[in-house]
Formats: sequence, C-alpha cells, structure tokens
Amino acid sequence: MKVLIGGEDMLQYGLDRAFDNERKKGRKEGRKEGIEKGRKEIKIEIAKKLLKIEQTVEQIVQITELSVEEVMEIKTQLKL
Repeated sequence: MKVLIGGEDMLQYGLDRAFDNERKKGRKEGRKEGIEKGRKEIKIEIAKKLLKIEQTVEQIVQITELSVEEVMEIKTQLKL
C-alpha cells in the first residue's frame, strides 16, 4: 500500500532533513574547533612550563609549534 504525501508534507519533510543535516554539520565543526582549542591550550601550558625553567624562545617554538610572537606574548604575561 502506497501512502501519498501532499505537497506541504513533502516540503516539511525536506525542510526537516535539511535542518537535521545542517545541525549535524554544525556539531561536527564545533567538535573539531573544540579539539583544536584544547590542543592550543595544551601547547600554551607546555610553553609556560618551559619558560619557567628558562628554555629559550626558539626551543619552545620548536617544541610546541607556537609562533615566536605567541611565545613572546606568553612570556610577557608571565612577566619573565
């Protein structure tokens, strides 16, 4: 037995599917951004520890893959 769907029902179904797809896409992008942010925070914490034990900026850049500017900013914040 076939069930016929009216035009409005088809439109609503299409809108619902599109909304669900966009929501899934947004969640995936949000998770990716969260992971990237977490990795960055870890690198910053490592840089802080390395600065406190007087490693050079160049060494910290090489180890953490942060930029020279980022490491210098952290150093300024720590007032070292």
